Amino acid sequence: MAALKPTRKPQMRRPAAGHQSAGGAGHARAELTRYKVDLEKLLAERTEKLRQSEENSRLILESAAEGIFGTDANGRCTFVNEAAQKMLGYASDEILGQSIHALFHHSNPDGSLHPQQDCPIYLAYTQGITSFRRDEVFWRKDGSCFDVSYTSVPKRKEDAIIG
Repeated sequence: MAALKPTRKPQMRRPAAGHQSAGGAGHARAELTRYKVDLEKLLAERTEKLRQSEENSRLILESAAEGIFGTDANGRCTFVNEAAQKMLGYASDEILGQSIHALFHHSNPDGSLHPQQDCPIYLAYTQGITSFRRDEVFWRKDGSCFDVSYTSVPKRKEDAIIG
């Protein structure tokens, strides 16, 4: 039988870089939990602020006596307020996503075709031109028309025209 003896004293091993002892790992977990709670609170606060801001914008649009609508870069309606719906005789779901030119700006007062390329609203979302008009008509769902005066302004995001 042979007896083995260590030739030097055993040493405590230190954790490799990036590893922590069991106590350190618990501390790290606690710190991560605190960060998570703080981030969730911050997210909830910012989400609520965004909801309030969106609600405020909607209330402003809905309280305006003037008809207000917006388009995307292809002339499809992206929003319409209640006043515009009443003037045009359409519900929002009948207008949203539709070409506003085809739906209610297609013809002149005499019923002749109003070419889209001559339309000031079209020029706003395609060429970035702002126009004020008071000599045109919009057409209601029931086929009647009414005189309008409007300002057509391009909607921009940074340097791009988006509506």
